[in-house]
Amino acid sequence: MTFTLDDYRGAFNLLYLSQKRVNASTAKRGYSEEHWLAKYLDNGFTVSDDKKGKVDVTNGTVNIQLKKSKIGQFQQVARGTVDNLITKIPELTTIEEQLKDRCVHKKLFDASVLQSLNENKRKIVEHALLGYDKKPDILCISEWNKKDTRREKLHFMPMKNVVESLLEYDFKLRKSGTVIELGPSFTIQRKGGDSGRVSANDIQFKIVPSRLNVEDLLTIPQEH
Repeated sequence: MTFTLDDYRGAFNLLYLSQKRVNASTAKRGYSEEHWLAKYLDNGFTVSDDKKGKVDVTNGTVNIQLKKSKIGQFQQVARGTVDNLITKIPELTTIEEQLKDRCVHKKLFDASVLQSLNENKRKIVEHALLGYDKKPDILCISEWNKKDTRREKLHFMPMKNVVESLLEYDFKLRKSGTVIELGPSFTIQRKGGDSGRVSANDIQFKIVPSRLNVEDLLTIPQEH
């Protein structure tokens, strides 16, 4: 079942948003993208108090997850230990050791993990995008220019439609052996980096927002 942005019209004034409006684009330092969006949306939206959850902006009825991005840029949507992933999705226990071989022992992914990943595709995508507490209804992509100096577009899409669009693909292993992809916009990999801290061994989920292909997308160019 797909959802349209009209499903949220009562609390998410699309007519108001679609009108051309002056973009107070480059926020002052310390004035976060979340605060900018809440002010832009008006209609009772505020920044969520839960900094660990998936909801960034809410008015108590509609929950929005916000990703600031550029064309072709990856954005992290979830990360955590392999143990935590197995706790959340016990069906992946059969490939726990293979996932740890990659994330903890830095070996390459084994293609044998693909069958289990594809059998549990929905649970994995929902784990990464929706979380387990308050779930986002809408994904908002704040698209900036390449120099990161100007906000150019806002994209709004029902999160359930984002999930469904990803489920049209199957997990595949890239030739590098270091990344598993689900279509052109969703990947699983070892976190890495973090100056060698243990958190580098986390399993990380990313999306490329500009490569999402979602039904009922509302795009609002920003005036400058």
